[in-house]
Amino acid sequence: MRRLFGSMLLALVLACGGGSDREAEDTLDNLETEDVGDAFDAGLSTEEDTKGRLRKDPEIAGVLPGGFPTDVPLFKPSSIVDFGELDAGRYYLELDTSAPASAVSAELESSLAGFGWAKDGGGALTKGGRSLRLVVNDLSPGTRIRYEY
Repeated sequence: MRRLFGSMLLALVLACGGGSDREAEDTLDNLETEDVGDAFDAGLSTEEDTKGRLRKDPEIAGVLPGGFPTDVPLFKPSSIVDFGELDAGRYYLELDTSAPASAVSAELESSLAGFGWAKDGGGALTKGGRSLRLVVNDLSPGTRIRYEY
């Protein structure tokens, strides 16, 4: 019985750890590599994309929707997290920033005034017959900024 048990134990040790590390390295060294070429979408570009355009500003991360007003300043640094259509002809853009809500509100109010936007008394801003609604939400930490235009 001892011999049988000893033989089984020896067979198990040889089966599990019988090969050397050098043999394993030799096997890996002899593997062939195969060149697979370029990815199927390597030649595609978003330059002509009408739904969005990459903002070339290192302080704004994300894709700015096409048609976003050029006279609406964005808080920096921030990341674009969502955008879409509200109803016929109205859209929204949401950004997140790590800055506190009070600093975001103060800077955006000043920047918007500098671009000619004026408060209309109903919580919106107006300029040349257009309206803009700005909502600044304190997320603690950070802030979510929502533009409705």
